[in-house]
Amino acid sequence: TSPYGRVPLWLNARVTWTGVRVFVELQRYRNRKTGRCNPSRETLRRSLGLRSLRTVDAALRQLRS
Repeated sequence: TSPYGRVPLWLNARVTWTGVRVFVELQRYRNRKTGRCNPSRETLRRSLGLRSLRTVDAALRQLRS
């Protein structure tokens, strides 16, 4: 498989750059058998170098909407 993930086109129109980064990071944690990805908000914050959990929460809200 390619080391580069695919970013769906719908992300470009609705989601901030931080939201795209969170989406891509979630894909790194995705279980290929089950399709689930369960990193903690803190893990996402640290791995992306974000300052606060509120930033992660805002990005996750964007991805859910």
